[in-house]
Amino acid sequence: QTIATYKASIEVINRYLPSITFAEVNRISCLKLEKAMKDAAYSKNYINRIFKVFHNIMKNAYIDGIHENKYYMSDGFVPGTEEVDNVYLTIAELDTIYDGLPTLSDRNRNASIIFLRGCYTGQRFQTYKDFESGMIYNFKGVDMISLKHGKTSNQVSIPISDKMKSVMAMDVHPISRQKLADYIKDACKSLGIDKHDKIGTHTARRTFATNMILAGVDI
Repeated sequence: QTIATYKASIEVINRYLPSITFAEVNRISCLKLEKAMKDAAYSKNYINRIFKVFHNIMKNAYIDGIHENKYYMSDGFVPGTEEVDNVYLTIAELDTIYDGLPTLSDRNRNASIIFLRGCYTGQRFQTYKDFESGMIYNFKGVDMISLKHGKTSNQVSIPISDKMKSVMAMDVHPISRQKLADYIKDACKSLGIDKHDKIGTHTARRTFATNMILAGVDI
């Protein structure tokens, strides 16, 4: 997962700062990168994550003797973040997404199916993005899904609902975290969900946990 994160970040950096060398990294180039990402409608928190990777690359390359540029040590190399509302989706709002799947564009429908899989299981993005129908099995009359946590590598099994089985049977194609965040906002907006602009990939996990607590499940 770390390798994938670095590769994705490097791709963004190279897209907006093509052919830049370690020696050429300075305040002007960093401001150029930040502005280009803002113009491309990336969130402040995503820009912050990209610059954190950029900083680590610069630091470790310096330690390894690849360059002598100390600009990465400057205050403000990594832009700040913004407060994110800890929103969650109610059961009714989840049903709105589920029932509205046929009305969505192909890209928004794909993102919504992946997102619902996270909402129905409480998993992190790096886990629910890779769900496949072959993970489902039946144990003593209960349909379960067996998975390995991407963050902890723990193998776990969890019971699944009929709606989870339904979305697991739907075809999807992989998308990045950023695209999922963008498309699920667009999908929720088209379906009339007011909080659409505050929804992100982690909203799925928060939605599951909050709804379980509201249903009376012990924390």
